[in-house]
Amino acid sequence: MSELHRYFDGRTARPRKVLLAIGPTGVAIRDEDGAPLASWPYSHLRVADQNAVSGAYVLRLEPDQAARLEVGAGADLETLLTQRPELKRWRARERSGLAKGFAKWGAVGVAVCLALYFGWTRASILIASWIPASWEERIGQQVENAWFPERERCSGAGGLRALEALGKRISPGEEVKLFVVKERDPNAFAMPGRRIVVFSGLIDRARSPEMLAGVIAHEMGHVEYHHPMRGLVHQMGLGAVLTLIFGDSSLAGVGQLALVLSYSRDMEREADQRGIELLQQAGIRADGMSAFFEIIKKDVEKNILHDLPEFLSTHPDLDARIAATRQPATGAPAMSDADWQLVRKVCDSK
Repeated sequence: MSELHRYFDGRTARPRKVLLAIGPTGVAIRDEDGAPLASWPYSHLRVADQNAVSGAYVLRLEPDQAARLEVGAGADLETLLTQRPELKRWRARERSGLAKGFAKWGAVGVAVCLALYFGWTRASILIASWIPASWEERIGQQVENAWFPERERCSGAGGLRALEALGKRISPGEEVKLFVVKERDPNAFAMPGRRIVVFSGLIDRARSPEMLAGVIAHEMGHVEYHHPMRGLVHQMGLGAVLTLIFGDSSLAGVGQLALVLSYSRDMEREADQRGIELLQQAGIRADGMSAFFEIIKKDVEKNILHDLPEFLSTHPDLDARIAATRQPATGAPAMSDADWQLVRKVCDSK
């Protein structure tokens, strides 16, 4: 006879007797008649507790949705632990989580001290520079998954290859993930974890690949200076950022990040300057950045655009930025005409 286990669905207090089908990627939960109730992937499976007497494991899913699965000692449990031996080490993981908690709130205390001594703006710069790349990557992945899931991205292979090649030319020593989404706004922005998203509206408004290269170089300036993390720490506070890093949030309120991933005037000036330097070092024409700014300025004046893109709004005076980034029309093209046409069609499959 198949083993029966107990399943709490998180909505009612009464447990149900269930059968388990333990496969290579997860556990399928079925009622006594074999009807499917739930499917729990191993990637989200965690141990909530273990019965000290019977040895039964109480499992949960991450993020926690209150459902529990009690797997009694026996063949099913042995099969599960063979598939996922790390579940046996759940107590060590709990201790590690406790240590992370101490580290997290200890860091908050340090942040408070730095803020009192230097002021919060200066403190946020120092704190952001201390955050390990692996922690920043966790935030970047969460933001990317929440805002721009794979199914919503433009998938024109030729255009994406051309953009990737452009990114490597602009900043050959940096591993930056560049992708495009179908949005009308002529916008682009850098995210934590060395990510840059380009809206299709920006490609549509750019009249040359050099204009697009200018905006991408600007965003790479933000990446190099750790501006995304500086913005998060400054606007949200270190405690909220650490909550994202340590996975205690499912980013249900990710919309608020749209507000904090905007930059100060000094950050924008730094990104403008660094973007020009990157283009010059790559031997690419650097006049595209100011040329694109001029197009956006005219579109707003003609009421073609009602608002400036995020990377231009509430930032240094646009005329001043145009003057500061104006460069001679010298250097190599950003890409060939054939590649530029592929980039312009990168979202045609959507």
